[in-house]
Amino acid sequence: MFDVVVVGYNSFIESSPAVIAAASSPLVANIFYCDNSEDRNVAQKNADFALEKLLYIDMGGNKGLSHAYNRAVAMRESAHVVIFDDDTEVTNTYFTQVDDWISTHGPADIFVPIVRADGQPFSPCRPWLFSFRPIRKVRDWNSDFSAINSGMVAASSVFERCSYDERLFVDFIDHQFILDARQAGMRIVPMDGIYLDQRYSLVSDDRRAATIRLGIFRHDSAVYYRTPAGRLARMVRLGIRTIRIWMAK
Repeated sequence: MFDVVVVGYNSFIESSPAVIAAASSPLVANIFYCDNSEDRNVAQKNADFALEKLLYIDMGGNKGLSHAYNRAVAMRESAHVVIFDDDTEVTNTYFTQVDDWISTHGPADIFVPIVRADGQPFSPCRPWLFSFRPIRKVRDWNSDFSAINSGMVAASSVFERCSYDERLFVDFIDHQFILDARQAGMRIVPMDGIYLDQRYSLVSDDRRAATIRLGIFRHDSAVYYRTPAGRLARMVRLGIRTIRIWMAK
């Protein structure tokens, strides 16, 4: 059985594909919806929304992803926890596919799907120059890969040794979690043949939203990039994102 964690921000539970898919799957025991909404009208409507298996958690405003994830996984009851963004395109067959994949390929601590953005592979990925580069071929997967959080499946025992770094607000939370888990000796495997489609914010943001995201990136990247090479990568990425925003129409 799976517990599902979804974090929302100024969006309605009833419009979350991840929540609806999880609610209709017999393999899902609990859905923990952490609401980071700053719009209290949205939060109130979400609090009033009734759905079997759903536990609503009001974060009292936007506390960031890491705090929300940690609060939700602390309440886990099932053997595995699945993490989703609230707008990840997922159907209830995802849980059957994952369950079959785990049964067929044997145990591991963390399983990650192949995530696509705009139809192109996006995760798993690996550090490359000043960013992360998608891994497009199975033969290229090795022990240094990273992955984004959405669709990730973690054994419940993982959270006894690892948690999300609460110094990070949004960016690099997933990559830092993968690093921490690997350093703790956990086995992390990509699930070849299992796909999710993600509405990635850097692709879909308008200029105002992208500017806000840049400010968050500036903070989180200072936490994540701590080596001299990392600090150089941070400055390059900040520069590129700033230029893109100002060149946008």
